[in-house]
Amino acid sequence: MMLKALLKVRLAAFGAYFTGASRSRRRQSKVQKIGMLAVMLYALAAFGMLFYTSFSAIADIYAHEGFGWLYFAMYAIMAFALMVFGSVFTAKAQLYEAKDNELLLSMPIAPRAILASRMASLWLLNLIFGLVVAVPAALAWAQAAALPVLGWVSIVLLLPALDFFSLAVTSLLAWGLRLLASRLRRKSLVTVIGSVVFLGAYFAVIFRMNGYIEQLAQNGPAIAESLAGAKLLVWLGRAMAQGNALALLWSLLALLLPFALMYWVLDHSFIRIVTTKRGAAKIRYEEKTLEPSSPDRALVRREFRRLWASPTYLLNAGMGVLFLLVLVVSCLFVDPTKLVEKPSPYFRFLLNQFSRLAFDLGGVRVHVTGLDKVPRKGRFLLISNHLFAFDPIVFYYAMPWAELAFISKTENFSLFIVAQVMRKILCLPLDRNNDREALKAILKAIQFIQEDKASIAVFPEGGTSKSGLLQPFRNGAFKIAQKANVPIVVCALSNTKAILKNMFRRRTDVHLDVLDVIPAETVASLKTTVEIGDYAHKILSEGLAKRGVATAQPS
Repeated sequence: MMLKALLKVRLAAFGAYFTGASRSRRRQSKVQKIGMLAVMLYALAAFGMLFYTSFSAIADIYAHEGFGWLYFAMYAIMAFALMVFGSVFTAKAQLYEAKDNELLLSMPIAPRAILASRMASLWLLNLIFGLVVAVPAALAWAQAAALPVLGWVSIVLLLPALDFFSLAVTSLLAWGLRLLASRLRRKSLVTVIGSVVFLGAYFAVIFRMNGYIEQLAQNGPAIAESLAGAKLLVWLGRAMAQGNALALLWSLLALLLPFALMYWVLDHSFIRIVTTKRGAAKIRYEEKTLEPSSPDRALVRREFRRLWASPTYLLNAGMGVLFLLVLVVSCLFVDPTKLVEKPSPYFRFLLNQFSRLAFDLGGVRVHVTGLDKVPRKGRFLLISNHLFAFDPIVFYYAMPWAELAFISKTENFSLFIVAQVMRKILCLPLDRNNDREALKAILKAIQFIQEDKASIAVFPEGGTSKSGLLQPFRNGAFKIAQKANVPIVVCALSNTKAILKNMFRRRTDVHLDVLDVIPAETVASLKTTVEIGDYAHKILSEGLAKRGVATAQPS
């Protein structure tokens, strides 16, 4: 009964943690609690989406190469790391430094019940962290390859077991942190420095995620060979990927036994651990003469003492200044206008997946005709009419394999995040008011095709058509096909303007028609870009006419 009551208290505290009630002394309304819970769920969903895109980038490759066990081994590593780093400080506070330890121990409550309730709350916290990795990993693999029934069973059983294993490691690390902190004089400063180092490492990993994923995708055999000696990882991988019952049994034993040992140790020494007071290093006191100071100086000194006494306050107050300083210094060495010369398969994959997710959530259905006309081998120049800002997303949705790089106006590169993605997939900025810079973009596009880095896509109208009519072409873009000696894929879009109007309210049917492919020989036979433009304009206008779209006359 006492354990049940303690579990209820811990669960209430756990819920308060996710609703922000534990950080506020004021009574929260239902709206505030729901709002905080929504924010936490959104954050977890964002991390889940990040893991999903990362796992999806390697799932197809590993499934084709027969490295299913390696895929799930890496999932286990990521889940374990997130569990440990996500709960180690919470474990330190709840197991060894909880303010109510002495109060509970003074009551007729078995220490075992106190330990069990705290372990249960930490286990639940780790389980949430594990699900953030497990669900995306399982879904990504299910899309790439079939998973046996025992494989699904293994995923369900091994996640809680991995949670217990991480809890054993977390408890040990938390005890070490507590022991270290007890011997430090400036605990706040050390805590802040450690937090800054941890956050720095975290952001370094996030910013380099693209490179890490590419290395994992390209070096599967080498990684598999290096991890073949790690028996636990091999067992975990085989149990989940192949449904190997023996591997499942060995994995459960290897994960649960360390927790059982750690729990036995804590159970027999819990009272001694939480009641032992370890003071800081000895302080030498020296007699000094007190010097008078002004009231203002004394108040400032007092506030700085308070600042240094609270690691959380110091971290929150100084982190923004620190990151701003790092950002300013970084801007001195980074050229935001620099073209990316190497395409990023990871960012291409992210964009393709984003387009699918955005259209699925927004109720957009893309109907594609003539897709078989698009060359599957070799590069090409793709042209289309331009109706709305979402038009490029339609092509990434319909042709994820085409490796398209759009030539876009320079204004689209002013948005930082959008610009980074566009440059990573080799999109090129075009300054329509500067002929010299426009020529540079054309020459760079020719280079990308010749070096087999990307196929180039342009909207030769030079902008969106406000009226919906097909406008005359700006023929300079056709020099790309002429100089690179590649075919021109002529496409027609319709009804993309309705996407934003109908989003989240009703379904939008968008049509993408691949009308024709102008062979490279035909392009070469046409002497000028004007002739090529008129030829392509005629094909596009006739295709749009079948959709009931009127056409302006070509220039």
